[in-house]
This record gives sequence, C-alpha cells and structure tokens, in this order.
Amino acid sequence: MENYRALASLLGEPRPTDVPHVALDAAWRQEAERLWAGSRHPRVALQPGAAYGPAKRWAAGRFAEVARELGQRGCTVAVVGGTADVAAVRAVREAAPVLDLSGQAPLGVLGALLEAADLVVTNDTGPMHLAAAVGTPTVAIFGSTSRGCGRGRSAIVTGWCSTSCRARRASSGTVGSGTSVWKGSRRRA
Repeated sequence: MENYRALASLLGEPRPTDVPHVALDAAWRQEAERLWAGSRHPRVALQPGAAYGPAKRWAAGRFAEVARELGQRGCTVAVVGGTADVAAVRAVREAAPVLDLSGQAPLGVLGALLEAADLVVTNDTGPMHLAAAVGTPTVAIFGSTSRGCGRGRSAIVTGWCSTSCRARRASSGTVGSGTSVWKGSRRRA
C-alpha cells in the first residue's frame, strides 16, 4: 500500500492518510454520556471478550486486576462487550467495582462510549479498531489464535494502528517476558 501511495505522490496526488476515522452522531454521543452517568475522569473502558476462543483472550481475572488497580488510582472503569462476552464481563464485574455498560450500546453508541473514555484496554477485537478510529489511546493485548503458538503476549499502546504500524512495532522495546509495546500519540477529531 505504501508503494502505491509513494507512486501517487510522484504523480502529484496528495498523500492520503491511513489513520482510520469514524464520524460519530451527536445523538450517539449524548447516549454515551448518559451511559457513563456523569462519571469522573479519567475514564477507562475494558473489553475483556474476543472472538476465536480463549487463545485470543487475556484472562478476565487479569482485566479485573486492571480494573481494581485503576479504581484505586481514582479512575472510573467501565466494562463493555456484546452478547458473546457475557461470561468475561460477568467475571470482571464480580471481581472488581466497574460500571457495566455491556450489551447496552449499538455500534454507533459504542463508538461514542469509547471516544468518551480516556483509555481503552482490550483484546484483539472489533471494539479495539473502533477505539483507535475515534482517537482514544488503546492498549490492545494480542495472543495467538491457536493455543500453544507464539511466546508471550503482545500489547500495542496507540491512538491508532495501520499498516505502517508494522515498522514501528518492529523497532519497539520489550517489557516483561515477550511482551512488545509501542507507544503512539492520541489523536482527537
């Protein structure tokens, strides 16, 4: 993709951005604020579910640990998820004081909920991409789709991620046992 962009720029075309962006409706933002229920900042949204089974999911107990720690530091922590995430959401909700926003938001409102957060911590999910597209700093935890493959877990800390992230990730540092981290900047629309 980068090669085609470079070729287009040689021909005088403006270089398009690969930063994803989602336009959110004012009504979605109003509903998101209602769901956040006047909570204090910083707000952190956790998305503990993920498709493709447990190999793609960081343990719900780990999300609960994050929720407890952030709550002790004065953050409002909410958990989001869909109908497939009920067990993971319940495990977090039962282990930590969180605002349960799961199953309450159609896609547009979910985007606004994530935009209203100051941070999103998520598995490799659709909401991870949505959080990045609305400009919210995101900690995305990646594991192998196949149990037993790979070493450790990777986390990308970014406001957005695109095909050009690969170069940044390749030069990123490591934290802990096999966990790579790249820090990007927050972009607000």
